[in-house]
Amino acid sequence: MTRPRAADDFPMIRTRMEELRRERARPRAADDFATIRARMEELRRERAQILAEARGRAVIHPSRCHRAASTRPSTKVVSTHRK
Repeated sequence: MTRPRAADDFPMIRTRMEELRRERARPRAADDFATIRARMEELRRERAQILAEARGRAVIHPSRCHRAASTRPSTKVVSTHRK
């Protein structure tokens, strides 16, 4: 069994190398700090506006009934034995 030689598939190798060169030529998102920073600021402003609107509309209603501090039964041991 003979192994295929790289030279036998040279057109495929050349095509792949050209693809890699084109990919490397594209600007990466990490290289565009100004755009990323501007978008993050825009999102912060939108979030702040939404929160401010929500606070303005939020109405806190007083509770109608008092709720005990704990609704779980007490685990304290109570002695019924008298001395």
